[in-house]
Amino acid sequence: MYGSVPLIVRLLASSVSVANRAGKIVRDVMSKGELGIVEKGKDDYQTEADRSAQRCIVASLAAQYPNLKIIGEEDSLEDEGEVVSDWLVNEIDKEILKLQCPPNLQEVKEEDIVVWVDPLDGTSEYTQGALMLKRDPWERWKMYLTHPFISMKWYLSLLQNNYGFLEHVTVLIGIAVNETPVAGVIHQPYYKNIVEGDKKIGRTIWGLHGVGVGGFTPAPPPESIVITTTRSHSNPVVEEALKVMNASKVLRVGGAGYKVSILL
Repeated sequence: MYGSVPLIVRLLASSVSVANRAGKIVRDVMSKGELGIVEKGKDDYQTEADRSAQRCIVASLAAQYPNLKIIGEEDSLEDEGEVVSDWLVNEIDKEILKLQCPPNLQEVKEEDIVVWVDPLDGTSEYTQGALMLKRDPWERWKMYLTHPFISMKWYLSLLQNNYGFLEHVTVLIGIAVNETPVAGVIHQPYYKNIVEGDKKIGRTIWGLHGVGVGGFTPAPPPESIVITTTRSHSNPVVEEALKVMNASKVLRVGGAGYKVSILL
């Protein structure tokens, strides 16, 4: 149906639709309250939202583009059973299909492409947000006692921050052609905005080399230096570098995708 549209544009359009669905899965897992946290390694955790969102993304893109190489953040998911039909996305973003493909990308084949997937960037912030959604103080305290990420200091700070850091959570899809990154998608499941007078949750930002970006209104760059950096994994080297940069503002946030989004 869209065969006349260059592959890279179709893939980006599919990725936008798939990221939207993955974002809903992330919110659905949160609303159920059973995160299914497992430890992958030292200070490296995974939730049911990570696993489910990745299965949605990988299965959906593989069904549409069977010769793609897709690399997911969460490994060893192949043996976890069949993907539910509701997670298989066939839609394709029609606005993206209208993009004019750059000449150097018009003849790209599936075999030339690698898709990189981080189904839930900001797992720490996601689980902290889950803790704060526990309305019952006793339930919240019990979750804190078994929580792998939160110290008492963080717990007390979260109590003053409503829903924690859910806005830091993103779904990331990157597209590379012949080992060169050319396109990508950042979906923010908890971004709150108003569209045509209605409150909406979720936003998807995209970019294609040689075309530009979309899904948001770019802001003019500030006159002074603004730096985003890690909220939870700093060290003396990072702090010294920040001091040398002498920025007017340092934003300490979680998740690589969120760091990029707040600078756009």
